[in-house]
Amino acid sequence: MELDLTARDIFIDTVSGDLDLEMAAFSSLRANSVSGEIDIKGTLLDDGEVNLSSVSGDISLELEAPVNARLEARSGIGGDIVNHLSDDRPAENFLKSSLHATIGNGSGHIDLETVSGDILID
Repeated sequence: MELDLTARDIFIDTVSGDLDLEMAAFSSLRANSVSGEIDIKGTLLDDGEVNLSSVSGDISLELEAPVNARLEARSGIGGDIVNHLSDDRPAENFLKSSLHATIGNGSGHIDLETVSGDILID
């Protein structure tokens, strides 16, 4: 699924297939995928919320500056977390990776989780 949106509040669920979403400024985004990649590009407004989750697939989140949010990312077995929004690095062990960071003033919230996949944050 490929979408180009101007909405401020977005909720998307997909069972099988990739989600490629480009948008202007938004305040709330929730996307869930059972089997497929999630690729999001846009501008998160201050106090905005992002919640992305995938059971089997990678997550890529590319946000335009400035970004002001608390960031939480979790990946399961074999998944990597790559963070380019700050100098914070994930904690890793053989079962999972996790990252907790505050970017800018931390007014918003970003929550990313995949059971079996990588997470890229730009």
